[in-house]
Amino acid sequence: MQRKSPPPPFLSLADLTQTDDAEREEEACKTKAFVYLADITSSTDASRHSKIPPIIHQTSKSRCLTKLFAKVSKKWRDLDGYKYYLHDDNAVMKLLLSDQAAYDFPLLHQLVTANCLPHGTLKADIWRYLILWFYGGLYADIDSQPTALFNTTQPILTANDDGWFLVEQFHVLSQYVMAVSPRHPLMWYALHHALLKVAIQMDTGRVNAALVTGPHALHRAYQDFRRDAGANVDPQGPGYKPVWAGTFQGTNQRSITVVGKGEWEGQYVTREMMDLSLKKKQYAKMNMTSFRDDKDRRSGKSCLSAFFQYQENH
Repeated sequence: MQRKSPPPPFLSLADLTQTDDAEREEEACKTKAFVYLADITSSTDASRHSKIPPIIHQTSKSRCLTKLFAKVSKKWRDLDGYKYYLHDDNAVMKLLLSDQAAYDFPLLHQLVTANCLPHGTLKADIWRYLILWFYGGLYADIDSQPTALFNTTQPILTANDDGWFLVEQFHVLSQYVMAVSPRHPLMWYALHHALLKVAIQMDTGRVNAALVTGPHALHRAYQDFRRDAGANVDPQGPGYKPVWAGTFQGTNQRSITVVGKGEWEGQYVTREMMDLSLKKKQYAKMNMTSFRDDKDRRSGKSCLSAFFQYQENH
C-alpha cells in the first residue's frame, strides 16, 4: 500500500494576508479617498469559543474599500473577542494555489491553473470553504452586517458549537455568513461538490455560481453530512424547506448548530446593507463585479477542454 507523502508546510493567516508594502498600499487608498482595512490580529478574549476559533474572515478585491463598504464592515471588525482578517485577491489566489490546498484537494489546483474559475464569484465561493476548512472561524460577506442580537451578553456562538449557520431565506444553510471549527467535514463535502460541478461545466464563462459553487453546493454537502449520521435531508427546491433551527449530528459525530427562521433572515445578520443599484455603483468604484453579472461572459470552451489544452501546453 502506497503511503501518502507528508503534508506541506502550513501557511499562517499572516502569511496569506499580509504584504511587505502595507504602507504604500494604505497611501494609495488615501489618494483615491478610499479606506484601507488592516487586519486585527489581537483579541481581548481568545478563549471565547473553544471549538470555533474567534476569527472573522472577509474578502474583497483589495484592502481599499469605499467609505460605505468600510462602514458596513466596521461592525464585524468591532466585535469583541474576535481577530479579523481581510483577504484580498492576492491572498485568495495564494491559498487556492498553495501546496496545502493542492495536497488536500488536488482537483482544485488543476481547475485554477486551467482557468476553469475565471470569475471572482466562483473563486470566492470555493475560497470561503477552503479558508474555513483549514483555519476555521467565521466567514461573512463584505456587504453583510451583524445585528445587535448577534453579539449580546449571551453570545450566539457558544463554546460547544462545532459549526454555526443561519436559516437562509430559501430554507437552506446560510452561505453568506457561516462559522465552523477547522477541518469540519461539511466544508470538505462543499468543496468537492463545488469542484466536481465546475469540472463538468460546458462553458467556463457562463457558470451560475449559486447553482454550482454557492448555496446549492453547500446544501448538497449538508445532505451528505447528515446522511453519514443516518438522516435524510430534502433537496433544495420549490415546495421544500429542508433546513430548520436546531443542532444536527453528521459525519464522524461532528455537528452544526442552525439558528433563526428563513422568514426572518435578518434577525441576527443583515444579509445586504445596500440595495443592488447602490452596491453595483460601489463595486464599480472598487473595480469589482456583482455575482449577478459574473456569469455572462461566454468563453466557448468547456472546463474539460480548457484543462486538456492546459495539459497539452504544459
